[in-house]
Amino acid sequence: MDDFLEVRESFESAGEELRLCEMDIPNMTIFDNEIVFSNIIDKEIPKHKSADIIVRNAGNAKYMADLFGFYWQQGKSIEEYKRNIK
Repeated sequence: MDDFLEVRESFESAGEELRLCEMDIPNMTIFDNEIVFSNIIDKEIPKHKSADIIVRNAGNAKYMADLFGFYWQQGKSIEEYKRNIK
Protein backbone atom coordinates (compact mmCIF):
# COMPACT_ATOMS: atom_id res chain seq x y z
CA MET A 1 0.00 0.00 0.00
CA ASP A 2 2.89 2.37 0.74
CA ASP A 3 4.23 2.01 -2.84
CA PHE A 4 0.74 2.71 -4.16
CA LEU A 5 0.52 5.96 -2.23
CA GLU A 6 4.10 7.00 -3.01
CA VAL A 7 3.48 6.75 -6.75
CA ARG A 8 0.35 8.85 -6.45
CA GLU A 9 2.08 11.40 -4.24
CA SER A 10 4.80 11.74 -6.89
CA PHE A 11 2.10 12.76 -9.39
CA GLU A 12 0.81 15.36 -6.95
CA SER A 13 4.31 16.74 -6.34
CA ALA A 14 4.56 17.23 -10.13
CA GLY A 15 1.43 19.40 -10.00
CA GLU A 16 -1.16 16.79 -10.98
CA GLU A 17 -4.50 16.53 -9.21
CA LEU A 18 -5.82 13.09 -8.47
CA ARG A 19 -8.57 11.46 -6.49
CA LEU A 20 -9.06 7.87 -5.43
CA CYS A 21 -12.39 6.09 -5.54
CA GLU A 22 -13.63 2.66 -4.62
CA MET A 23 -15.45 2.20 -7.91
CA ASP A 24 -13.73 0.25 -10.67
CA ILE A 25 -13.85 2.63 -13.62
CA PRO A 26 -12.17 2.31 -17.02
CA ASN A 27 -9.35 4.52 -18.20
CA MET A 28 -10.97 7.25 -20.31
CA THR A 29 -9.67 10.26 -22.22
CA ILE A 30 -11.83 13.01 -23.72
CA PHE A 31 -10.38 15.06 -26.59
CA ASP A 32 -11.73 18.43 -27.72
CA ASN A 33 -15.12 17.79 -26.02
CA GLU A 34 -15.93 15.54 -28.96
CA ILE A 35 -13.89 12.31 -28.94
CA VAL A 36 -13.91 9.73 -26.13
CA PHE A 37 -11.23 7.05 -25.92
CA SER A 38 -12.03 4.23 -23.44
CA ASN A 39 -10.21 1.05 -22.49
CA ILE A 40 -12.21 -2.14 -22.38
CA ILE A 41 -11.25 -4.04 -19.27
CA ASP A 42 -11.91 -7.77 -19.37
CA LYS A 43 -9.67 -9.99 -17.27
CA GLU A 44 -10.78 -12.99 -19.34
CA ILE A 45 -9.12 -11.59 -22.47
CA PRO A 46 -5.31 -11.60 -22.73
CA LYS A 47 -3.87 -8.07 -22.76
CA HIS A 48 -2.46 -8.44 -26.29
CA LYS A 49 -5.98 -9.22 -27.57
CA SER A 50 -7.82 -6.48 -25.69
CA ALA A 51 -9.43 -3.53 -27.44
CA ASP A 52 -10.26 0.10 -26.92
CA ILE A 53 -13.24 2.13 -28.05
CA ILE A 54 -13.09 5.51 -29.77
CA VAL A 55 -16.37 7.40 -30.11
CA ARG A 56 -16.53 10.65 -32.08
CA ASN A 57 -19.74 12.24 -30.85
CA ALA A 58 -20.05 15.51 -28.94
CA GLY A 59 -23.17 14.36 -27.06
CA ASN A 60 -21.43 11.22 -25.84
CA ALA A 61 -18.35 13.25 -24.89
CA LYS A 62 -20.51 15.57 -22.76
CA TYR A 63 -22.16 12.61 -21.07
CA MET A 64 -18.77 11.02 -20.31
CA ALA A 65 -17.40 14.34 -19.01
CA ASP A 66 -20.41 14.60 -16.68
CA LEU A 67 -19.82 11.02 -15.53
CA PHE A 68 -16.16 11.82 -14.89
CA GLY A 69 -17.25 14.83 -12.81
CA PHE A 70 -19.49 12.58 -10.73
CA TYR A 71 -16.65 10.12 -10.08
CA TRP A 72 -14.29 13.00 -9.28
CA GLN A 73 -16.70 14.35 -6.66
CA GLN A 74 -17.08 10.88 -5.11
CA GLY A 75 -13.31 10.36 -4.94
CA LYS A 76 -10.99 11.20 -2.08
CA SER A 77 -7.72 13.09 -2.01
CA ILE A 78 -4.66 11.12 -0.97
CA GLU A 79 -4.77 12.77 2.45
CA GLU A 80 -8.44 11.85 2.92
CA TYR A 81 -7.71 8.31 1.77
CA LYS A 82 -4.77 7.95 4.20
CA ARG A 83 -6.93 9.18 7.10
CA ASN A 84 -9.59 6.57 6.32
CA ILE A 85 -7.25 3.55 6.09
CA LYS A 86 -5.73 4.02 9.55
